Amino acid sequence: MKTLFFTKQIDDESMRKRDCQYFDSSQYHTIVTEDCDGYIQEPDGSQRLLFKLRKGVIAKNLCNQAVDSFSKFAKKLRDNRGTAAGPITKDKIRNYVAEIISHSKHRAKFRRLDGTISKTDIGSLSPSQIVGYFDKKDRNKKGPVKIPCRLTAFTRDNQDKWQAAIPFIQRVDQIFAELVPEHYARQKARAELTPKFVIPDTSFSTITVNYSWRTACHKDKGDYEDGFGNLVVCEDQHNPNDYKGCCFGFPQYGVCVDVRGGDFLAANVHEWHCNTEFEPVQEEYISHEPITNEDTRIRYRNSWNYSRLSFVFYLRHKMADKCQETID
Repeated sequence: MKTLFFTKQIDDESMRKRDCQYFDSSQYHTIVTEDCDGYIQEPDGSQRLLFKLRKGVIAKNLCNQAVDSFSKFAKKLRDNRGTAAGPITKDKIRNYVAEIISHSKHRAKFRRLDGTISKTDIGSLSPSQIVGYFDKKDRNKKGPVKIPCRLTAFTRDNQDKWQAAIPFIQRVDQIFAELVPEHYARQKARAELTPKFVIPDTSFSTITVNYSWRTACHKDKGDYEDGFGNLVVCEDQHNPNDYKGCCFGFPQYGVCVDVRGGDFLAANVHEWHCNTEFEPVQEEYISHEPITNEDTRIRYRNSWNYSRLSFVFYLRHKMADKCQETID
């Protein structure tokens, strides 16, 4: 097995200033394209796991089922993905926004087309959704809610698609257990504290599903920190827009990992990470779906139309702190 060791190329303060920004492939000195274990080499001589990449370990039939279950839902746009969604730009906000009044790195106050100022703020839109269980109350549900943990709306309303994807999720869990056993054992023990809010026979409560989305520099929040990040890429067999790039990068260490269809990446998602740029294989996008609404127009305008579907599997940290054994 190829093993690589990495030291910090960018200091911590400089990285904090690059939060919510993009790093292109030219800014990495190493691009990993084969099975590999990567470690952080600390100044005191100690080592920490940064990533493990295994190519082609997810069977094509499992990936195809995951695409069929989740791709349509993942394409829906949302504006609450934090700094991962990148800076606010005109191309990545809704058409009802007439003017940005003030903004932070990733949220903005705005004026509507009718001249009124919104009481809420917005972020950059992203083709990214969550499935499984979540540890926050449903803000759209009226009345008192005693139990904060719940099924996500997609999972509740699409049980046929969800059940069909369970073997895919269980295969990812199996690879996690084999490759990162110490982190897996801690996460599994934590998950067993709330078995009704865990995906069956896995250590995961939740999956983030991203369709053709390049993330900006960020660190994950809300997951169980003593576990480990798990990423799988599947490629949409119905989408003709092939690509290169969109590697998973650790810019502070100068390394990015080329994760393609059927690949598994165990990643320390509490280190700064993001994606490199997409590189189209063909000269123009092929319109494989009608551009009939604002979401599809925004997706095409932002190159969110490649065949890449990525899945991030994790355990929500607060499940064990907040959740009783009742599903709301």
